[in-house]
Amino acid sequence: MFGSLLKTSVTAAARCHCKLKQQLIVKSQLLAVHRGVGGAMVFDANWFSSSRKERKLPRARQKAVNAENVDEEDTFDSLPPIMGRQGAVTAASEEQPDADTFGTLSSEWNEKISPAFNFAADDRDEQDKHEEKVADTFRPGKLSFQRKIEDLVFNKKDLRAALEVLDVEMREELVQPEHIHYRILIHACAEAGHVKKAFKLHKERRDRGFRPSPAIYTDLFFACTNHHDRGYGLLKATRLLNSIRESHFNPNRVLYNSMVQAFGRCGDLTTALNLVDEMSKFKFPLTNESYSFLLQGCLSDKTSGFRHAIIIWRNMRRKGFVPNAFNYNLIFRVAKECGIGDPKLLQDLLLESVRKDDRNYLEARITGNLSHQQKDETNLLSQGGSDSNVPALKWWEMDIKQMEMMEESGVSPKPSLLEPHPSLMQVLELKLNDTAKDRMMLLGDVKQIIDCMKSDGVDPDIRTFSILLTAMNTSEAEAAILSAMEEAKLQPDTAFYNQIIKSRFYRGDLAAGINSLVEMNEHGVTPDILTFGCIALCCNTRKEGLDLLRSIHEFGARPNREIMSSLITGAMRKLHLANVILYLEIMENEGITADKRLIAKMENFNSTYRKLIWDKDHGRKVPYLVNQESKDNYTNWRKFEKKYKTWLEGVSFDDVEDPTLQYRTTRDIQRAEKGLR
Repeated sequence: MFGSLLKTSVTAAARCHCKLKQQLIVKSQLLAVHRGVGGAMVFDANWFSSSRKERKLPRARQKAVNAENVDEEDTFDSLPPIMGRQGAVTAASEEQPDADTFGTLSSEWNEKISPAFNFAADDRDEQDKHEEKVADTFRPGKLSFQRKIEDLVFNKKDLRAALEVLDVEMREELVQPEHIHYRILIHACAEAGHVKKAFKLHKERRDRGFRPSPAIYTDLFFACTNHHDRGYGLLKATRLLNSIRESHFNPNRVLYNSMVQAFGRCGDLTTALNLVDEMSKFKFPLTNESYSFLLQGCLSDKTSGFRHAIIIWRNMRRKGFVPNAFNYNLIFRVAKECGIGDPKLLQDLLLESVRKDDRNYLEARITGNLSHQQKDETNLLSQGGSDSNVPALKWWEMDIKQMEMMEESGVSPKPSLLEPHPSLMQVLELKLNDTAKDRMMLLGDVKQIIDCMKSDGVDPDIRTFSILLTAMNTSEAEAAILSAMEEAKLQPDTAFYNQIIKSRFYRGDLAAGINSLVEMNEHGVTPDILTFGCIALCCNTRKEGLDLLRSIHEFGARPNREIMSSLITGAMRKLHLANVILYLEIMENEGITADKRLIAKMENFNSTYRKLIWDKDHGRKVPYLVNQESKDNYTNWRKFEKKYKTWLEGVSFDDVEDPTLQYRTTRDIQRAEKGLR
């Protein structure tokens, strides 16, 4: 038993040794046969195209070799057929050919190269350059360009250079952009208001097969919000919204807020309100940010934006939202810039500002459809009640008497629509002029507004006081605002004093506006070039204008276009030709350029003065300075016409162009020259 086992193991070891030896011999034989004269390798296509089965030893012969202990000669005889040179197949086991047989000897190495084969010279065409660039593994990759774009956008704030990386450098290096490259650049274009480039990048991204992203759509609507042309921004936002709805893309809450902001800022308040309704329909919670975007939309409606803003504000109060400082600043801006709209709808503000329980009673009282019970309640209210110190009053005396008594007791009789629950039961009807001062009366005086903000936990900042100053614009309101700022420990800065100067100019207090420089020095506030521009609005005489220009030079600055435009506008308003000529000469000497707005004012003044001269010649009434000019045979008018003509020919005209042109890349300029979009 043990002998048979030993014999079996010895036989298996012999077979394994023989198999390894055979593989080594086959490899050496193949190398020897396929090596030509001089050591040159000769490869036969038929050898490599033959199947593995054809090159493998037959299974029967392999078993025979493994079973017997053969020598090297027997191993060579068992080799498979090998493809020789010239495609001839010879077997090692066959007999060698006769010595007189021609065509089997190996030729020299130089005879193996066909003389008819000509190597084409390297022409360095586009394909060669492309292959060479792709083969360069040390060129910058996607991550390198991403880091470069991030550095240019977030650190250096150079949007044009970042766009140049995508349009030029990545194309030259044959690096395909990824989603992150487009994401960063579209967001940067959105912040700059570059709508055209943002949508162009979005199209390139879509053509490369990237899936739609809520973040990309949010940035595109944000670009429409920040675009300088509201009409074009609204057009692109509308098309994008239609595209999203056609593709059945489901927006998230952030995207909805961005859409509300875009349509509100661009002037389509109806669409913005409809989008808010969609948010409620799809159970997206509204936030203070959503109401802020709606208030921004009210700013775009100059006719009836204030009425919409009050309704939105009352809706926010009913839903339990506490306004923040941004909401307060927006409602003050709306009161300053936007109108009430249709006076017939003014009473809706009262209905929106009371509780639901009191709304039916107030609506019936406004329309005159009181029931008997409601009339009894009104009579009881007019008598002051049983516990009231208010004497019995007639119905026509009630409001006036109560207001006088409330004023004596130190309580403001005028309710504020900003409060959570304003007391409007004594208000019979709203009648007011559509001015910023009267609209602010519905929001309360300075003390009421500050108290309302503090009750909501909001501390007014200097921007809040600046908006209140321009909205109320009275000397009493200015004094109250400055006193409230002292209580809040807020120090007026240069921008706030600039706003004070403009407010004094708009209410006609020009002397106080010019004296604002003295107040700034007393409070240690340094004026800037904008301060001198605001003071230029208050300069009414030549002496004041020249003193201002002298102060500017002493300050170490030069007058700019805005300052000179303000001085020229003031002189034209007074119809003072000599001052207009003087300021035109100063602009020419200082090398100050003109813009479209100044040219339009000059053309309007030229046509207006011509009409006044015609009226004077036909015996009509004209201003005093025109009468004086006619007595002087229109000498200054002739000087003005001559000077204005030469000034137009010599002054540099600075046209107001698209601010996004500064971000054009080299590729954009080349496409524009070819007439491509």
